[in-house]
Amino acid sequence: MMNILQTMNHSKTYNCLYCNRDYREKFNYDRHIGFCEFSHKSQKEQDSEIDAFEKVPGMYELFAYIKELSVRVGKLEKENTVLKQQLNIEKKKVDIGVWLNSLPNKPSITFTKWILDIPYHKYLNHIFMKDMEYAIQSCLEKGSNDISINDKEFSPIYATNQKKNMFYVYDEIQIDGKKMPQWCLITGKDMDKWLNYISQALLIEFKKWCDEHQREINNNDDMNQKYISNFKKIIGSCKNADEIRNHNIRKYVFNKIKET
Repeated sequence: MMNILQTMNHSKTYNCLYCNRDYREKFNYDRHIGFCEFSHKSQKEQDSEIDAFEKVPGMYELFAYIKELSVRVGKLEKENTVLKQQLNIEKKKVDIGVWLNSLPNKPSITFTKWILDIPYHKYLNHIFMKDMEYAIQSCLEKGSNDISINDKEFSPIYATNQKKNMFYVYDEIQIDGKKMPQWCLITGKDMDKWLNYISQALLIEFKKWCDEHQREINNNDDMNQKYISNFKKIIGSCKNADEIRNHNIRKYVFNKIKET
């Protein structure tokens, strides 16, 4: 008989009508119900109840409420972690190009125009200071039309960790016989073509500098040495210099703009 009573007592639970949570111990239920009842009231009812308090809650009541709140916060944090994980999984399933083209805000300039409008004459000194790779990186980082690669809202180039070392650019493409600006994925070779274009644009600026200082280069040893030094910085100092340079720049830009 005693075993039956013990089993009945053990199976008895106390159910919270507000959150539907069950408690085996009445002690824990009593500790929970006051806080839960209050938290499920409207803001107006809560404010009214706070105003009506005639005494400050005792230490036991405060401890019980804080403990209950701690449990709830912990539960919410776990749920938030799960939701973030699910969101990342869903994001990976989405075609990035489709997602980019569905966004209401589009870049104000195409990638082609953004590249063509770079003021290359401003970056010639970057070659003289370091080398061609550094100059091209600076051109891309600063961009044109007051739009840099770091401008997430207006930049016409995008990268994400979901597509390692690959780029999406906002550019004109043929759609039903018409050219329309769209986000599209470009290959590493396509990106290298643009990097080579930038290097050629900087070479043109170097040629202008040489023409402007030709007499000094021919007649002044220091100026002649400066010309030779800068020329070496432009062409690189190793085999396959252009390929190595482009690889480093692509990696640099990707790490600058990638989104997780």
